[in-house]
Amino acid sequence: MKTMFRLGLTAAALAAAATMATSAFAAGTNVKDCVFGVLPKQVGNEYWAAVNKGAQEAGKELGVKVDFNGPTSADTAGQTQFIDSWVQKGYCAISISAADANAVVPALLRAKDAGIKVSAFDADTDPSAREVFLSQAVPSGISGKLGDLMANLTGKKGNFLVITSTLTAPNQSEWIRLLQEHLAKNYPDMKIAAILPGQEDNEKSRDVALGYLRAHPETTGIIAVTQSLPGLAEAKKQLGLTIPLIGIGPPSCCTAVLKDGSANATILWNPIDIGYATVYMQYAQVTGALKLGTGNEIDAGRLGKLKFIKDDTILLGEPMVFTKDNMGQFQF
Repeated sequence: MKTMFRLGLTAAALAAAATMATSAFAAGTNVKDCVFGVLPKQVGNEYWAAVNKGAQEAGKELGVKVDFNGPTSADTAGQTQFIDSWVQKGYCAISISAADANAVVPALLRAKDAGIKVSAFDADTDPSAREVFLSQAVPSGISGKLGDLMANLTGKKGNFLVITSTLTAPNQSEWIRLLQEHLAKNYPDMKIAAILPGQEDNEKSRDVALGYLRAHPETTGIIAVTQSLPGLAEAKKQLGLTIPLIGIGPPSCCTAVLKDGSANATILWNPIDIGYATVYMQYAQVTGALKLGTGNEIDAGRLGKLKFIKDDTILLGEPMVFTKDNMGQFQF
């Protein structure tokens, strides 16, 4: 795949990348003069604000500048623009949470050709486009937790609506696939009836859910693999429904809907920690301390040592469950 994408680059783009390589760390820049680019799927919501907080914390500890920025919606074209801009500016490292695993590959390859260290976090790219990936939790753990939570709320049967961000989001697509497998194996009377995109936006998710639930009043519950619980809770309220609603997101995004019972639970890793660990991963790349391989570790500051669970994948940890009973214990 990498070869295919390279063939798609113009000669001019390759020449420009070669010229820009003189500004990358590989050419001898002091790491303390580096800028690390951290590129989320989008900016402007509580989750990514928490990720940024952790990234800036790590940057301060390590003495490097962290530019945390991205498009205002989950937009591959917007991510590509940021990558190309950061290549032109000669950033030492770029880490991305990909809105689409494949669409950003050409831009990331241009960054690699310019001598920039490329990684992914939260949502992976095609492996050809990056050196290492920081996984927020084992995907099967996230999916299993969602399935078990909903099973406990519905008597282990029913038809369910799943709301995702985009149908191409790599991490969410993987969670849905594993969720389907988990349900089939453990709860054969639970079926995913529809998977609909809400663009990681509360209003769009609300409108998508309203349309579906009006047409399918028999729906047993809603599972959000994106940060849209407030919007989905509003859809429930407008229709007078009391069906269970669970999802993924920080407790700060969902305080009101967890408190009033319109959402039952949300699960998540600590987003501050994933931003923090991402910058430590980039630092290890740039300084040459990163050693790929299952069982190897990286230093992650206050998080201690984080292990490789695959040759090119580092694990942050296990997901947590937040409900109205414990959400006040967490400051993100």
